[in-house]
This record gives sequence, structure tokens and C-alpha cells, in this order.
Amino acid sequence: MLTKVKQTWSTNEIAKLTALTKQCRESQREIDWKAISRQMERRTELQCKSYYQNILKKTLTQDIRKNHAWNRIELMMLFNLVISNNGDFQAVHEQMPNFTIHQLKSQWAQMKAKQHLYTEDIQKVIQNSSYIQQIPTRILMQEEYILRIGFVQKHCRLSTESIDPHYVRTYQQFWSNVDLDFLTNIFKEELVRRNIKKPQEQLNGTETESEQLFSFQDLE
Repeated sequence: MLTKVKQTWSTNEIAKLTALTKQCRESQREIDWKAISRQMERRTELQCKSYYQNILKKTLTQDIRKNHAWNRIELMMLFNLVISNNGDFQAVHEQMPNFTIHQLKSQWAQMKAKQHLYTEDIQKVIQNSSYIQQIPTRILMQEEYILRIGFVQKHCRLSTESIDPHYVRTYQQFWSNVDLDFLTNIFKEELVRRNIKKPQEQLNGTETESEQLFSFQDLE
């Protein structure tokens, strides 16, 4: 068995560590340093983690394109993490290390800037729902709920064009049961009132109508 030693990192070691950590980042799971060190012959868990955090991560971060095209999962993940961490972008960055704190803050600001585009629609839904009237105004007007309601209504089109449980299933990991119940009840009466029906699945398992409508492009 080889003894773990301290020495300058070789090109091969750096390439291997880069590949291993990249797999974790792309799958958006926490980096398992113990598992990684087992694949690095002469490196301890602490050495791998230290080299990554102090040197490699900074290099990788600098390589990120300034005008990164955010995908759906990244946007939903950012949205949920900012809310769940009470706006602590350092904590958000630790869970989304492939983005700089500046990039995360900038994208969040863009998302919030779009809020005014659908605030009026949110108010219409609130006014037409007896369920929503049972909830204190101070809770409804909290930034968290206004953003959640607006985000779902605007991009999942729950109360205006179509309703598709596919999105609840797809993004359920980003929402607590309380959130899902809250949103479902908010929009339930509005959906019934407008007699909005779930779009039919297309043949051979292709996208539904709502999936074709679903877009985050206006947030980029």
C-alpha cells in the first residue's frame, strides 16, 4: 500500500482531480472527498480538498464564461437556495461552486427585476381565491411568497394557460410539501374558475404543450 505523501501536484494529478470534481459539480451533488482521495494514489482527503478549494476551484471559476446561459435546473436551484439560505450568497455559492458569488447575485437580481412583469397577475389570482383570503396579508406580502407565486405562475403558466403536473414532479426536489400545498391551493380555484384543462400528452412520449411553452429565456 502506497504511503500518502506531501509533494508538488503533478499535471496528471491535477487533471484527475479536475475530472473527479467536475463529475460532482455537473451532477450537482456534494463532493465526497473521502471517495475522491481513494482514487488519488498519494493524496489524502485533506490534501484533495485543500488543493481544490485554494487553487483549483479559483482557476475553474475564472474559466466560466461571463455570459453563461442558465438552464432550467440552475435557475430553479438558485431560486430555492437563495430563499432557503435567507439571501446568504456565500452559502449558495458553496452549493453551486461552478458560479462566482457575483454571478449568482447578478442572476438573482435579474430574476427579481422581472417580478414587476407579473405582479398584477398575482394580485388577480389572490383576489379571486377564497383560500388565499384566509392567509394573513403580512404573510402573503413577504418577499418569499410573492416571488414563489410569481415565479411559478409566470413560468409554469399555472393560472393563465395550462396546468401540467409534470412540473411538480420534475421540480419537487426544490419545493417543500408546504410550498407545494400552498401553491396548489392558491391556483386551484382559479384553475376551476377558468375551466383550464391539462394539455394532452403527445404521442410517443414527446413533450407536452406546456413543456413547449415553458421558457426561462426572458430571465437570462
